[in-house]
Amino acid sequence: MKRTSLLIALVASLVLMLTIGCTDLVKVMAASPEVVENSSTFRMKGLPSFNAIEARQGIEVTHDTRGKAGVVVTTNLKDTTLLNIRVEGKTLIIAYQPQVTNLGHKVKTTVSVSAADIVDYQASSAASIEVCEDFYLPRTLSFRASSAGSIRARNFEATSVSVKSSSAANIFLDHFSTRHTAVDVSSGASVQLQRIGGGNLSTEVSSGASLSLSGHASDGKLSASSGASLDAAALHLKTATATASSGASVTLNAEQANTDASSGGSVKNVFKRK
Repeated sequence: MKRTSLLIALVASLVLMLTIGCTDLVKVMAASPEVVENSSTFRMKGLPSFNAIEARQGIEVTHDTRGKAGVVVTTNLKDTTLLNIRVEGKTLIIAYQPQVTNLGHKVKTTVSVSAADIVDYQASSAASIEVCEDFYLPRTLSFRASSAGSIRARNFEATSVSVKSSSAANIFLDHFSTRHTAVDVSSGASVQLQRIGGGNLSTEVSSGASLSLSGHASDGKLSASSGASLDAAALHLKTATATASSGASVTLNAEQANTDASSGGSVKNVFKRK
């Protein structure tokens, strides 16, 4: 009887594998972490100091630049030890344990971080970071998003700003001032930078990605390739260099511009003298 039951189970497993494939079979057999109806909230204790935040695996993070330093977690996980929140070097990493691979849509974790002088934000694997308060940082400020991660911030000032978005990720920055802004967008990602206040700008957009800019800057180096889109019609530039290639498009608004389009690319300057 036991031998017959085992044989039936093996045949069923084989049929399932042939039907949905080995990768999907692993996903089916790996149960999602157990969740509870009422989420629990707790404060992390004993964390070392940090000046960077990295969010992973769909976790939602908010950053308060003015509040009392601390990290507060709200989650509906029944087993909170499945969370993996730690400081490596100077980076606060907010993630799940490595063995947690099948999260499902029911798992929800939000983390509220209070800390001043954060210089680097990273979001990956559908995680999100939102900076809630305005702030000033007398150094380089970095925003990096990948694999459908997202970052949002507004009302800030920094010496320079570095933005990098890839693999369907999204970064939205609004109303900021800086001496220099460097932007790199690729692989279907999108970046929106609104109400830029001064300084110079360098951009690289490629592989179907999109970049939208508004505000004003003194000088801009704008480059798009491989089907990417760069819309800077609402960004007033004094001088600019713009290039587009391989089906990409660039729209700019510059008093003086050097432009170059090749291999099906297009560059359009919409500036009109009053």
